[in-house]
Amino acid sequence: LLSLAAAYKNDFDVEQAKRYVALSGIAYCGDPLISSNNVDTWTCKACKKFPGVNATAFKGSLATDALGYVAYDPSENEIVIAFAGTDPKSIRNWIDDLSTLKTDYPYCSSTNCQVHKGFYRSYQSTDAVVKSLLESYLSSHPGASIAITGHSLGAALAAHALAELTQAGYKIKAPYTYGMPRVGDEAFEMWYKSTLSGTYRVTHHKDPVPHVPTKSMGFHHMPYEVSACMLIFDL
Repeated sequence: LLSLAAAYKNDFDVEQAKRYVALSGIAYCGDPLISSNNVDTWTCKACKKFPGVNATAFKGSLATDALGYVAYDPSENEIVIAFAGTDPKSIRNWIDDLSTLKTDYPYCSSTNCQVHKGFYRSYQSTDAVVKSLLESYLSSHPGASIAITGHSLGAALAAHALAELTQAGYKIKAPYTYGMPRVGDEAFEMWYKSTLSGTYRVTHHKDPVPHVPTKSMGFHHMPYEVSACMLIFDL
């Protein structure tokens, strides 16, 4: 398994991948369109695997419906920022996913880099609340590490969160993400790879999401990809 990631990075951890896939899945439990919010009370089925966690769900603007949560896990002394993927009941998410328009990205403007407009807009709708919640948890747990995770659309938002929070001066672990679509163009990929801590993109060969938007549209993946065919998730 490690050989799959060795081309870029050799510290991929299978147990951590299993942990974060469960934590990213919990992000869906905060969507009132699917069920009542049981993230704040940490009462969802998957939540029981992480006893003692304190969490706060967040939701983006009505224009995007992006959602997730920020939580503190005392067993790891870690603050987790998790983003949910596309809600099939939310047409706004589908509009964001299907849009292939690009927009300029501010942190690598010197290379004229661009990102997927819909994904970036979705992240921007959560940026203020994510930073506010992160600061609140850091004030209570100043020595905690910070991790980010997400699935599908949430994986794209996790990539933007890593970039934004790193630029804001936070030290973030290399995120574990699942089924990430392509987020930006080649110039963005090169900036991301040279500037940030990297992102583990766990993918499955039958999942269509990592194949969109397409390379023919000018979108590129960032490192580091790990095939889920080699993993067994006991969830």
